[in-house]
Amino acid sequence: QGNLSDEQFRILNLCLEGRNVGILGSAGTGKSFLLKRIKIELEKIDLKVAVTASTGIAASNLNLGATTLHSFIGAGLCDQKLEYNIK
Repeated sequence: QGNLSDEQFRILNLCLEGRNVGILGSAGTGKSFLLKRIKIELEKIDLKVAVTASTGIAASNLNLGATTLHSFIGAGLCDQKLEYNIK
């Protein structure tokens, strides 16, 4: 398991099975630690991994080359009219 708790190990295995997971918890619970491990393990099996966060601060705090979700999908600031942003 390599320093992962039982719950973290279960989540890692779900990701390796191709399942979607949400990693939630308060500060200091190991979310970033787990995310780094998931990224490493997925890249070992030649999967491309994109790490996104809801804010720029959150993305930069991850130290994983993360970006905001809006930037990742090409939406930028979403400061245009709704129809434009949807397009």
